[in-house]
Amino acid sequence: MRLFFRFLILGLLPFSLSAQQSTNLSRLSIAEIMQGERFVGFLPEDLQWHPNSNSLFFSWNPEQDTLRSLYQIDLQADSPELVSLDVQRQLPQSGVYNSDYSEMVYTKNGDLFWYDVKADTSLQLTYTNQRESSPSFSKNGQQIIFISDGNLFAWHLKAHRLEQLSYFKSGRDKSGNGGLSDQAQWLENQQMELFEVLRWRTAQNDLRNDQRQQLR
Repeated sequence: MRLFFRFLILGLLPFSLSAQQSTNLSRLSIAEIMQGERFVGFLPEDLQWHPNSNSLFFSWNPEQDTLRSLYQIDLQADSPELVSLDVQRQLPQSGVYNSDYSEMVYTKNGDLFWYDVKADTSLQLTYTNQRESSPSFSKNGQQIIFISDGNLFAWHLKAHRLEQLSYFKSGRDKSGNGGLSDQAQWLENQQMELFEVLRWRTAQNDLRNDQRQQLR
């Protein structure tokens, strides 16, 4: 409740300033106008809940430093706190939840991470030179499906085992027979169908990201 009233006050602050300015007839100088936020003050921006919903993060600059910094306020806290760089490195990124929102999967610095909401712990699943992307849970929630180096992979959560689901390779048949065998043609057709699925899932994730950006 205190958090609600705190941000309600912050939200009403611009209106209060406008009311005061309407009765303030002093002239603003060009130098003051050019200062922008440094003259009128920095408001919290980019509000985002922690995946466990116990903390709210936002960018702020109450000390009018050169750059904004990340701040955090807990549900039971009295005031926001500056988030250190060490803590920021450990924070989970935005990701995709499983069906009951008890787990989340996300990518960070090109690697794949799994997050336990209740325990508030993250586990790095991949350490590769390739970039993992577009992670999601399988329908039964037992695997994490993702794309790496143009192929589809599945990480089995219980078995802690990685399985490659597609085998896309660049280039054409160099056997000199002028075409593909029936088996090779069938595999190519299957790959094209999988590519369509991957394109759809990638487009779906891009739209989700756009929606998140628009709702911020």
